[in-house]
Amino acid sequence: MKKKIGLLLILSLLTITGCKDKPSSEAPQSESPVSTPVSSSEEERVVQTYIDWDFDELAVGDDIPNTATEGAGFAAFRKDDNNEVWVRSKNPQDWAAVYFGTPDPVEGGEIFLKDFAVISEALLPSATAADGSSNDGGFPLLVGAVGRYDAAVAFNGENSSVNLWHAGNTDGGPVATTQHNEAWGDRGSKVESLTLEQDVVYTFTVAGKYQGMTAEGDEYFTIYVFVDDLLVIEKADIAYWTGGFGLRGWQSAVEYNSIKVTDFPLVCPDGIDHYSA
Repeated sequence: MKKKIGLLLILSLLTITGCKDKPSSEAPQSESPVSTPVSSSEEERVVQTYIDWDFDELAVGDDIPNTATEGAGFAAFRKDDNNEVWVRSKNPQDWAAVYFGTPDPVEGGEIFLKDFAVISEALLPSATAADGSSNDGGFPLLVGAVGRYDAAVAFNGENSSVNLWHAGNTDGGPVATTQHNEAWGDRGSKVESLTLEQDVVYTFTVAGKYQGMTAEGDEYFTIYVFVDDLLVIEKADIAYWTGGFGLRGWQSAVEYNSIKVTDFPLVCPDGIDHYSA
């Protein structure tokens, strides 16, 4: 059974940069992490779960607790036939985001992950798809004083896409993308095209693997994006900084049933150990 939304609050000031942004104030703390040990035959590595929210204890209309809000924010939008709650942007005609930190399992307070995964079930219901003119959802990554990345997921049938944007620094196009554009060159796409249909629940996994620090002090990571078990983006040499995570929506009626933040998986959704590869 999934953990419910944690009730402890981490007080953390995040200075957010980028377009469509307003300053945020607080970041949350979830319940105690859950550890998954590796077998003794493998190199010692433990995958911990820091956030595991399914939103089901919220009433329709409730804000998502323990999060910093930007723009319109997010709230519980509906309960489905299984009594599961789905959340979405409170204003699908504009910008909305919520941000949260990850708890330190030993010392309390906030910990900043270098190897991470954000996992979420999402869909665009046909009944309300017209509420969002762009239906560009997804997940903020490494949200902190330096800035943030937006892993933007656009539901647009055969013309759907996943783009990793550096918020506020978008003139050169996305940092990584499923789209093929001559001006951008190869930016990590592992698919020829991407189709995301309405009324279909997809599991999105956005994983980051820390590469290390250069002699000059610059840090980098590799990003992997999966739609269900399909690897759609793999892109190395992306600038790394510390920060939290979240949910985002730009003119979006995309709904989310859950969100989880863990260490980088032992095995990724495509069945491959990308951490050791």
